Amino acid sequence: MTEHLPAGPSVHPDLLATFQTFWREGYVALKLNPFLEEVREEEAASFGQDDKNTLVNNNFLFVNADSCQQVKDLCFRALGWK
Repeated sequence: MTEHLPAGPSVHPDLLATFQTFWREGYVALKLNPFLEEVREEEAASFGQDDKNTLVNNNFLFVNADSCQQVKDLCFRALGWK
């Protein structure tokens, strides 16, 4: 977890609240990896506990839930993923 956040989750103490704001407004949080997995609230809530990075990666894409699949398809095609 300290690879990109040497101070741990204290670097962004409002991480969960940030994700919750986007979710409340109808967005989906995707992990920027070759699978574009959705971030679950349990993952964001437990980030940093016991020095574990439950989110696994450090980059996310927030997209409107209505266009999520379309965005995923575009990313897969453009980046050659999947």
